[in-house]
Amino acid sequence: MAMAAARSGEQEDDFSLEERYQRALTAKIMRNAVLETIVESLSMARQIEVMLEILFAVPWLARHNRGILFLVDESANQLILAGHKNVPESLLNQCARVTLGECDCGNSAQSRETQFSSTALHATHCAGLPPHSSYRVPLLFHGRLLGLLTVYLVEGHPYLPDEEAFLTAIAAPIAMALHHRLREEQLRKAEAKIRHLAYHDVLTGLRNRQSFDDIIDSVYQKLQKHTRRGNDAWQNSAFLAILDIDHFKRVNDTYGHLIGDEVLVTFARLMEKTFREQDFVFRFGGEEFVVLLVNLTEEQAFAALERFRQTVESHAFPQVNRVTVSQGAIEIKVNEMPGTLMEKADKALYFAKQNGRNQVRFYQKLVADGAIEESDFGTEDNVDLW
Repeated sequence: MAMAAARSGEQEDDFSLEERYQRALTAKIMRNAVLETIVESLSMARQIEVMLEILFAVPWLARHNRGILFLVDESANQLILAGHKNVPESLLNQCARVTLGECDCGNSAQSRETQFSSTALHATHCAGLPPHSSYRVPLLFHGRLLGLLTVYLVEGHPYLPDEEAFLTAIAAPIAMALHHRLREEQLRKAEAKIRHLAYHDVLTGLRNRQSFDDIIDSVYQKLQKHTRRGNDAWQNSAFLAILDIDHFKRVNDTYGHLIGDEVLVTFARLMEKTFREQDFVFRFGGEEFVVLLVNLTEEQAFAALERFRQTVESHAFPQVNRVTVSQGAIEIKVNEMPGTLMEKADKALYFAKQNGRNQVRFYQKLVADGAIEESDFGTEDNVDLW
């Protein structure tokens, strides 16, 4: 009897050692699998999804197959639900944001220690789940709290040191992967900000002259494609207009440059509001703006520019109250270079300025009416630009 008992104890010890060995080996495999994802081109959301798939492929976790991964919002001192596995919608809504120090998850994150709870302690915070136990594992990288991993278990599941050791071990590569993705996102945001500054006017936020060079190239290409193939998407014409705020120097001299800047910003907002989303608006500097009107007829282009002129005239600008705008426009022809178009549109603008301001003038109509002479600089007839 005693020997049988001894053998039974030896079998239990052998099983425990084997189980610990298997979990240690599994932890190593899982760690390597998570680390391998770092070199892949994944978004943060996809990274979290993949890591949870890897984690719940572990046999003893697969039986439960339920958990949440939170990220830390340091500015709000909160956990943000970033990914989950088989968690009810009601709980997802409840756990969308968890303040550090509140709820079991918030307490675990604040303490930065792995914690285990039974149903009696945890159920009140997770009404959307059936009775359960859970492990909550802080995700730390070089002492910085990046998130929290919560693994839900069946009711009555006991605390096991080997399980805690496994989850603590796998938390390190998860945190490393999260850190890598966060750095990538920060770099992408910084690059996007630099690109935005390079192609947008600092004061008004409109596209700048450098952006204009790229966009007008694309307009030429679409017009050229239509000329060659009859592209249905661009059945009509495109137009370029130069807009100049009338007597803007007087505004600066009378009210100061701060008020002048307010006028420019308000003018830019009116442009964004009045012209279509498919059109392109630019600030070239000072009081000079440009708009590219695409895929519309000459009548529609004139109506759009005239509508904007009326909008500016009727708008109450800060301090200044009334502002007007003169506009010179031209139809874009694929056999004329952008510089030539700008010169001709500027000539139409000059005519508008010299003849009363607060009006829209089209270069081709002025030439047809004999008001100005045709300019022949820079024109290359029948030359494909692309």
